[in-house]
Amino acid sequence: MGALNILAEIEESHELFEMLRQSGFCVFSWESIWRLPDHKNKTQQTSDWLVPTPVDENSIRTLFQTLVPPLVQNAEPFTNGDSTRLVYKKNNEVLAYVEILTGAEGIYLIPVIHPSVEDIGQLLADLIDQFSGLGKPVFLQVRSYQAWLSESLLTIQAEPSPRFALLVKHLTASQPSKVLNMQHVRNGSRQTEPTAPILQHYTDNNPSTEISKQPGMIK
Repeated sequence: MGALNILAEIEESHELFEMLRQSGFCVFSWESIWRLPDHKNKTQQTSDWLVPTPVDENSIRTLFQTLVPPLVQNAEPFTNGDSTRLVYKKNNEVLAYVEILTGAEGIYLIPVIHPSVEDIGQLLADLIDQFSGLGKPVFLQVRSYQAWLSESLLTIQAEPSPRFALLVKHLTASQPSKVLNMQHVRNGSRQTEPTAPILQHYTDNNPSTEISKQPGMIK
């Protein structure tokens, strides 16, 4: 089907956890899912969470690449504007964003928040306000690399789930390609011999048809 890997999520105490690991899955992160309280914050009239503009796309990507560990990015790469987002800015710099997934049973938020954000409790309470009155519970995903959010979530009376293990099984294996770099001495100087082209072409009996060895290229 063209999939590069398979993702799995399971409670770390579940009996199938070790079976998954023995089947080639490896842990790339841990997470808890917090149910946010339903109360509405009334101390702030305007919201610091904004709908991002196309100009913010690069800043969002940079924040993701800076804060999310490479092991996680390898399993779950950044996606370009495929989901609804809100961003938090300070001095025109994007310091946090959340992806918003909406379903029949509730609203699921995936945050990426810079540790330098001040008054995180107020920012989370402001985030709750954005979904008040919708009649659906709101859940916030907290990965192990964002575990510092837990204290503020307890302060605003959010409720955590048991801890889940996130696993990945890679269906492809990287294979280094050795390129022979032959050098010859010509006229007293060392020169590099050009390597053979990677793309090789084959022709059938029809001279008008040329088939490239690279998949998907037919001339």
